[in-house]
Amino acid sequence: MMNAQAKRLREQLREVLAKEIGFLQEREDDAIPDSWKAREEADYLQRLSDEEVQTAQRSGIWALPDLKKAPDSFRALAALAKEAADFGRRPDVSARSPNDADPLFKDCLQRGVSWRKAWELWWFTRQVSDLIDRETRIVDLGSGHGHLTAHLARAFGIRACGYEKNSDFVSRANDLHAVFNPSLSFKTCDLLKEDPELSAQSLLIGLHACGILGDLAVKLCAKARCSLAFVACCHQKIPGDFRASLNEEDPIRLDRRILGLANSRNADHPVEGEFEQNRNTRIKRLALRLLLRNRGIWVTYGDEAHGTGRRHLRDTDFKALAAEIFAKRDLDAPTIPECERAWSEACGRYPKIERAALSRETFSPLIELYIALDRAAYLEHRGFQTELVRLFPPELSPRNLMLRAKCAEL
Repeated sequence: MMNAQAKRLREQLREVLAKEIGFLQEREDDAIPDSWKAREEADYLQRLSDEEVQTAQRSGIWALPDLKKAPDSFRALAALAKEAADFGRRPDVSARSPNDADPLFKDCLQRGVSWRKAWELWWFTRQVSDLIDRETRIVDLGSGHGHLTAHLARAFGIRACGYEKNSDFVSRANDLHAVFNPSLSFKTCDLLKEDPELSAQSLLIGLHACGILGDLAVKLCAKARCSLAFVACCHQKIPGDFRASLNEEDPIRLDRRILGLANSRNADHPVEGEFEQNRNTRIKRLALRLLLRNRGIWVTYGDEAHGTGRRHLRDTDFKALAAEIFAKRDLDAPTIPECERAWSEACGRYPKIERAALSRETFSPLIELYIALDRAAYLEHRGFQTELVRLFPPELSPRNLMLRAKCAEL
């Protein structure tokens, strides 16, 4: 059951987020929003060195050695953010790792799973072993290429089914896994329109399952009275503009801009791309907005490269990228001088925006934990025992907060 710390944090996070919703809805555009400039910590953040900014972005604002110079209100926020980021950590996650001789770990690597993914599967398997017996059937929401589904089926010798909206992924999963294991199956399914097959003997799982699947999972779990082991991701991927709390006593509604903030934290070892590459991508976005503004087209943060994949955005030269973006909008390609001016201006503006944004980014672990505690409370009100644990070390992925749930009623 949720312990005293979890209950206190849920109330505290709800109070803080309700107070700060207006501020959190603001995004940088081509300048620092007025609400960011008005915050007590604004001057403190602008005085940070480049090295201190990187420390705050990589390890959290609470890692700054001179945080004592910040206003009291910001130090209190940083302390709350650190508590949220540390919530659910277990010493054994740092102390243990898979052995290369482990047959299931080797099996993952031999099947073409990346080293990082193989580690995640190993940790996930350890964390769900007490929720599984011979009668259990694994049900994976958003199963992708089926690596987790198949790994658990092999590890425990049980039946498993993965549900995935993308039919190409389902075909790939069946070719990779189901053809070799008759206890495995993968189905194309829009989970917003059709429920998966569940019973009280099911274990409902998800690893980095996006957006609405998190809320859907806890509702399906409550309905079927089954067990749950779920790591959510990309909370902003929802069908509407807002996520309302699952609990009636909580009136908070968070829009997509705020939900996406839960994913903003950088890891000490970024999973996709190096730190400077990720920073360079943000400068590209700003430069694209400036280019479009110069053509009389007003776009907000995130709309400047709509329809462009994040890896392509990160890896493509700015001038070539700008030509692609303009072509998608049926515009003449920007000239080389236009691109150079926009890039130079973006590079000049971004350091100040970057520092001001640290205020908002400090809320990232608060939002992630608030959503997880909201889901845990929903299940506890319906007779479940719940637990939140940090599943694996953050260098594998900052998205490592697992909600475990088991029906307490016989």
